[in-house]
Amino acid sequence: MATKHQMVSVSSEQALEQTITGYIAEGYVIQNRTPDAVVLFKKKEFSILWAVIGLVICFIPLLVYLIVYAADSDKLVEIRVDIPVTQWSDDGRYWWDGTQWVEAQQPALPVAPVAPQAPAAGTTPPVAPEDDIDIVIKDKQPPAGPDPDNRIE
Repeated sequence: MATKHQMVSVSSEQALEQTITGYIAEGYVIQNRTPDAVVLFKKKEFSILWAVIGLVICFIPLLVYLIVYAADSDKLVEIRVDIPVTQWSDDGRYWWDGTQWVEAQQPALPVAPVAPQAPAAGTTPPVAPEDDIDIVIKDKQPPAGPDPDNRIE
């Protein structure tokens, strides 16, 4: 990099001496001197203070990002098609097709797969095993039991 050159004019030899003293106090060194002129030189200096400040200013955001990144975890979403399980009435004579209770003896094309046999009276149908999924969304819930007005005969 080229040297930055600056020209300063003074009015007397006394002003010259005062100006020289001021520049020497700032770290300049006399390179050449005549009775009416002087050349002063100052080498550029590496400032550790500014280097540390720059490092801190850049390092702290980097450190914060690394901490946030390390604390974060990968994310996984699993979406499944919920195959409906046939729900039987408490007495085992009806199954829920998603809209109404249907008699188990009636031949119909169920929306949900039908178990090969209706459970015996007083027993509960098998329950599908639960997955790790916390939220299960069902479109329709069956009413509490078969409604005599809703039966298909």
